[in-house]
Amino acid sequence: MPAAAKLAVDTINACGGVNDKPVTLVSEDDQTDPTAGVAAMTKLADVDRVAGVIGSFASSVSGAAVDIAVRNKIMLISPGSTSPVFTERAQKGEFQGFWARTAPPDTYQAQALAALAEKRGYKNVGTVVINNDYGVGFEKAFVGSFEKSGGKITDKSNPVRYDPKAATLDSEAAAAFAGKPDAVAAVLYAETGSLLLEAAYKQGLMEGVTLLLTDGVYSEDFVKATGKTTDGKSIIAGALGTVPGADGKALADFTTIWKEKTGKEVTVYVPHTWDAAVLLMLAAQAAKANTGEGMLAKFEKCLVPPVRP
Repeated sequence: MPAAAKLAVDTINACGGVNDKPVTLVSEDDQTDPTAGVAAMTKLADVDRVAGVIGSFASSVSGAAVDIAVRNKIMLISPGSTSPVFTERAQKGEFQGFWARTAPPDTYQAQALAALAEKRGYKNVGTVVINNDYGVGFEKAFVGSFEKSGGKITDKSNPVRYDPKAATLDSEAAAAFAGKPDAVAAVLYAETGSLLLEAAYKQGLMEGVTLLLTDGVYSEDFVKATGKTTDGKSIIAGALGTVPGADGKALADFTTIWKEKTGKEVTVYVPHTWDAAVLLMLAAQAAKANTGEGMLAKFEKCLVPPVRP
């Protein structure tokens, strides 16, 4: 994702920049942690005096950083914060327009995951989620959608939500797979999600149960971290899931540029990051003002890509 933002900035600068000035990209690592995210956002606002910010990926971090952006009139656009909480807060006017996203909210993705579970014939599904805006928001939307289609949530009376900073997750794994579910919808981050699924495997809980995963763990690193079975297969072999997709006439052109510059395939959230960066720069250019308020004036709507199973 940072590489996609840099490529967008380099491309615009090669065309003369924004309003005849080069764009400067300042990168900060929020460590997928709200506290670190607040520190990073504060530095960007007070020290670097930026006009716009691409990020954060994690909903929990964006939720903590957005108030700083609003106070400082910085346009904050996330390529990956999908929690429905942002829609609710925006409708209340809390952001004053200074927040947008290029990824769809989890109200969409949760419906897609529930539809996938129904299509596969799963009647009883357990849930386990990371205890933050992303996990809990997704869980609520999934439960509502799955129950509407006639499904049953095995742990609805006592939902399993784990600490984002947990070092061990044995009890959470046991609770999620209790009740003999056909599948378990696991809304995780890669770092801790791998611990949870490894714990479930070691307890012998995963046999005959399908994992339903989401975008938070869509990476090769997650697959490697979860490890393999005794016969050499991935612990999560056979898992199903959903991720926000990308589409549109420009995607083929972007894919060509991306492969030429990086030698890599276009993965999830790379197009969303490119779009977020380009939208900030186009808004400033259209406003003829390299300021957050200038960008805000031109942000009339946010692009929402589809979700694909």
